[in-house]
Amino acid sequence: MKLILLIVAAIMIYCIAAICMKSNDYSVSHIKKVITAKRKLKLWTLLGGVICALILVYSSYYQSASGGSGIITLNYSEASKAQNSNKTRFNMGEILSDEVIDRAIQKGGMKGVTREGLRKALVVNPVVQGDSHDRDSYHISTEFRVVYKANKETRKLEPTTVIQLVAESFKEVYIRKYAKNFGVLRFRAEEAKQFKDWDYYDIAYYLSMRADNISAYMSELNGESPSFKSKKGMSFSSLAAKSGNIRTELLDNDLLAYIRDRGISKNKTEMLKRLSYNNNMMRFDMRKANSSFNINNQAVEMYAAEMTRIALVPTIDGNKDYYMSKTKVGLDDLSLAAKTASDQAQELLLKIRKNSAFANSLRASSSAFGTNPVVDEEIDEVVQSLVNISRDAKNTAQEYTESRMNEVISVQINYPSMLRTAAKCLILTLLFFGALYVLSVTRDYTEVRLGE
Repeated sequence: MKLILLIVAAIMIYCIAAICMKSNDYSVSHIKKVITAKRKLKLWTLLGGVICALILVYSSYYQSASGGSGIITLNYSEASKAQNSNKTRFNMGEILSDEVIDRAIQKGGMKGVTREGLRKALVVNPVVQGDSHDRDSYHISTEFRVVYKANKETRKLEPTTVIQLVAESFKEVYIRKYAKNFGVLRFRAEEAKQFKDWDYYDIAYYLSMRADNISAYMSELNGESPSFKSKKGMSFSSLAAKSGNIRTELLDNDLLAYIRDRGISKNKTEMLKRLSYNNNMMRFDMRKANSSFNINNQAVEMYAAEMTRIALVPTIDGNKDYYMSKTKVGLDDLSLAAKTASDQAQELLLKIRKNSAFANSLRASSSAFGTNPVVDEEIDEVVQSLVNISRDAKNTAQEYTESRMNEVISVQINYPSMLRTAAKCLILTLLFFGALYVLSVTRDYTEVRLGE
């Protein structure tokens, strides 16, 4: 199309130049006669217009069959900071990464097309390009244009299909790569096989940890989207409550309490040694926490009463002007450190007392080794409950993540408009035909064909 415009411009320039060169050789009556004369359309002008139309139609078809483009838009908040949804650095090259290209070839069943062959046919650029040399021109693009131009290896492919496949492949790879990890939610009944060589107390502790993990994960998702409900009507808050109930009711108040009160262990001698060692280590940590509490309290008492609110600190601002800045003193930090140390000491003391009570129950127990059918049955019940809550939590989290991630990337394919293409071809054909007609008139003018 650009070539046609150049030809039209060249013809018009030639006609204007030819007329200007001959204007002084003819009278005004001759000029009027040439312009107003009735003439038949010359065959070569009609043929030129038809040939131009055919060339334009063919070139339009060839362009639409050999090239196309689309826009990939990142719709999440971190994109404006050039980050992925997990706050890692976004790299535009990931749009045409090996994994994306391979997935597009596989999805499209592109036989005979290699990774490098398809990559050479694709180019990705920001829709709006910023300038790093000018602070006012900084721009982080969230829209990227993918352009496809067929080569020998990919010339049989449909351009819009290729763009669509690449965009969809990038979206799928992105979701899989940057979606949340659900590994912490997976709990299968097969995990209970490893309990064979574990003591009952360790099994209960492990199950408690897994229940806490599920509860914490659901609570975090509930903070992101409190109103979300799965297709089965499950919410994050309800799942967090269920996993919390497993920890409180089935483990703390039932299984662990039964193990501690009855002094149940597969190896009483080994368990007593472990409890004694753990208590000794916790007593050491408790003494450290108590010392920290006392030191911070003493530091608080050293502050004068008039300094407990604010202090004026001599300061110089950016213009080198001197002023007195108000700032808080370290009293708040010391008080917080003292409270933290006190809470830690109380928590350690509670654990020591529980371990001591468990050790007393073990000493009073008549059973020293072996399994306990009642505890085994309760463990099976807890395991099954965790399997169920794990499945529901994972499915709900995955459903939420997929619904959210499907919105973070949108794709717009630029399909060619037949009406617009036809209008362009018609306008260019008329321009070319008009230029040929002006050329024929110019020839009549300069060659004096009207026989003056």
